[in-house]
Amino acid sequence: MRNRFDGLLSRLTFFAVILTLVVALTATMRSQPSAGHEAGRAAVTGGHAAVPGTPAPGQTATPVLRGGQWFQRPGLPVVVAYRLVCSLANDDAAAVSIKWLVAVGSVEADGKSFGLFGDSFLLGEPGAEPYLAAPVAVSVDNDASDCVSMTYKASDGRAVSLFPTRNDETTAWPDGSIALEPGYVNFYFAGVVRESSTEWHVERIGFGRFDTQEMWGERIVEKLWDADSGFGAAVNGVRSPILLGDHVMVFLHTSDGRHILARAPVSSLGEASAYTYWTGESWSPDPAAATSLWDEPESPFPKHNGLNVRYNEFLGKWLAVYDADLSTLRARTAQDLTGPWSDEVEWLDCGLIFGDTWPLCYSAEQNSHLARDDDRTLYVTLSSTFPYAAWLVELRLGAAVRQWRDSAGRLAYGTLRPAPGYVDEGVSFYASDAPVPGFSPIYAWDKDSERIYSPSSPGPGFVRQELAFYAPTSPRVVGSRVAYDPIYRWDLGTSHIYSPVPTGLESAGYERGPVAFYAVCGDANLDRVSDCLQ
Repeated sequence: MRNRFDGLLSRLTFFAVILTLVVALTATMRSQPSAGHEAGRAAVTGGHAAVPGTPAPGQTATPVLRGGQWFQRPGLPVVVAYRLVCSLANDDAAAVSIKWLVAVGSVEADGKSFGLFGDSFLLGEPGAEPYLAAPVAVSVDNDASDCVSMTYKASDGRAVSLFPTRNDETTAWPDGSIALEPGYVNFYFAGVVRESSTEWHVERIGFGRFDTQEMWGERIVEKLWDADSGFGAAVNGVRSPILLGDHVMVFLHTSDGRHILARAPVSSLGEASAYTYWTGESWSPDPAAATSLWDEPESPFPKHNGLNVRYNEFLGKWLAVYDADLSTLRARTAQDLTGPWSDEVEWLDCGLIFGDTWPLCYSAEQNSHLARDDDRTLYVTLSSTFPYAAWLVELRLGAAVRQWRDSAGRLAYGTLRPAPGYVDEGVSFYASDAPVPGFSPIYAWDKDSERIYSPSSPGPGFVRQELAFYAPTSPRVVGSRVAYDPIYRWDLGTSHIYSPVPTGLESAGYERGPVAFYAVCGDANLDRVSDCLQ
């Protein structure tokens, strides 16, 4: 299991460590603010985020007030719907006697995808299940909407490891992987040593490869980095190898919570001396000169276990996802891998899926080969402690619905400028510019100089115009765990403002009318309370 407690060889020891940490953190947690009033927590279910677009470095995406109306300042992409698709500890795993397993990552090669896993347990007597390090599976199923079918590497009907563990290691697991030549996948790996029932450390980061036919892995280089490599801390993992030109970029995460961008020529990935490190201004061969891509906020909890970074076509930016405090899925974006990276945004609270027993989730991976709708729909794997399993989660990215005004003062709402001459006044709420299960198409309806946005005709004489966006028509929809905020229609004669704010436009002469539809309001300050309730 590739998380803060990897390398534990039995469930009993694992639970003992969890209990120790929970007891140690209880006093701190009791002193922290509540996750929000129940209404606020419900309204922000699904990790309501800031808006599409990236703020300047250090700028927080917070709402701004103009003319009595709240607009969101450009920030990060919002998740407008998400659902738990399936557990990967399923029939495919049981067919090779796997009972519990946690996901590490995935890689595409030779027209197939490979799932890499960490510490796992096989079927056996309760409390004495046989331990297995680093199983691996292959798949040609790229439709993740109903889970994915996988075939595990096995011998005599039982799963076997991708690559061997050394006698002086407690366990080992694969980390970031990349296919650079036909027939093979290269991967980084962590060799882990346990000092006691509650203490362990990553002894070394090595480099290996496996073939795409039999999935037999080999350790080519035993040590690229360790605690004495010059970073001032141990390298705990290497994730998300990305081929850019003649170099492969990788993301190192250290034991003190830093994220270091490194690169090496394609032909020299197994040579530690071939790597250079981003200093914030240039590349240096000196590990001590490396700087973190961003500073992690202080937290009583352990940091997350590395970044998964992929380019997102819909956003037009690099997207990094990770598990903050081993309890939430968060994201950042950047135009360049070197940064600057945006402020973080919370996409979902794992407690809403897996319960409240910490650690809740870890090892987030985007699985880019499964993405659909030009990367609007993402399939992220997460691993949980209770139950000890890997999960596939579907997340749908939304679009900012902006308020536009023409020279005559006529208002329009949509994700794009409706016509020349319209001025963008700000982001009102978040919906979708593509169909989403459970969402309704919202149309513009015109009658003389009046325009109303609705899924159906607002009355006699109104003529349906263009499709504006897709949005829910109730606070809950089947197939999504998000709770949506009401979008009110504020009326002043034939002029209508659509806003999530329940009050404040009366001073401008508007009267709050009915709920027109529902949408995502946002949680720009990450306080777990919808901005609409603040």
